Amino acid sequence: MFEKICWIKEKNKINEIDFIHVISIILRCYSEIEYMQNKNKYLNNFTLNQMKNFKIEKCYERINFTFNSETLVLSNVELNILVEEIYSFLEKNYPIGYNYKLIDPIYMSLFLYEFIPRITNTKVDEIEVNDFMLLRKNSNPVPLECSESYKALQKGSECVIYTPFNSNHLIDSDYDRLMETLSSIKKNGYPYLGKYIILYNDEPYIRDGQHRASVIKYLYGNIKIPVLRIYIDGDLNDD
Repeated sequence: MFEKICWIKEKNKINEIDFIHVISIILRCYSEIEYMQNKNKYLNNFTLNQMKNFKIEKCYERINFTFNSETLVLSNVELNILVEEIYSFLEKNYPIGYNYKLIDPIYMSLFLYEFIPRITNTKVDEIEVNDFMLLRKNSNPVPLECSESYKALQKGSECVIYTPFNSNHLIDSDYDRLMETLSSIKKNGYPYLGKYIILYNDEPYIRDGQHRASVIKYLYGNIKIPVLRIYIDGDLNDD
């Protein structure tokens, strides 16, 4: 399966970062289907259109990958095979000292993909919850208590959660996702299945895991928790 994706890459002259973006969106597609199966809540048809000239369309038992005007059609079984091959490709070509399967494919497909060739190291560190900060576009960073997720835990569903990057699962609303996180941490604790809140370099800014951090602060206050630090060489393009 992976050879077909590579062939389309060469034919369409897709550069390295865009190719990583393509395969990370494929991983997201698989994750969405798996999540729907676990929740027994299905969308027979959905589209992922996260980058120019490439989109994924799920239509019942078929998954269509369209590069420009060329479409590759896979079955669910073929998608499963392709996903394993993608993870093998990432581990071989971009080893980061951490299991890619433990990184949320939604986060990878929206943000992390562009940094993958520049990741130099990863490590599990500890940080106090009150030391977390949130980046804000066109304004200064803010503390975790300013998070809409944290406010929604205090005020309930009437508090509107704004998610500009569409980072939820397709079948979840913003509030659904928050309640799912609350339920999981109450039941399973944190980190669950080795999946950590992610920060870059030695910064305090949450890159993935704002819902988890908000829930932990809401339930337990200012405790020290483990996080995954991903070390990236060069500009992080925070602006």
